[in-house]
Amino acid sequence: MKAYIEDRNGNHYEFKNLTRKQKILFSKKFKSVGEDTEEIDRIFADIMKLNYPNISQEEVDDILDYNDEIYGITQTYELVSAILEEVFTQVGGDLKVHPYLQEKQQREKIETNQM
Repeated sequence: MKAYIEDRNGNHYEFKNLTRKQKILFSKKFKSVGEDTEEIDRIFADIMKLNYPNISQEEVDDILDYNDEIYGITQTYELVSAILEEVFTQVGGDLKVHPYLQEKQQREKIETNQM
């Protein structure tokens, strides 16, 4: 099941994975976020607008307010975090490991076990 957020009318908003370039741009924003909920709101709004270009900031704020009213602030930010994590990772597929990295991991594992 993909993570989604719902508005007052029962509409579900799902999100596509970010492209490599988008991940690079957003990762710069994430480095300074920490527990700053305003910055998390801004990043979430930016990602909403990437997926739903016609959505306004007021609509994004209303979606967050609605979820806060129904589920509380803690669960709303847990949901937003899950959505952000999902768009940054590939969910559901098995990614291949590059042969060099796989060999490197095996060497490191052997070295660690020998100690």
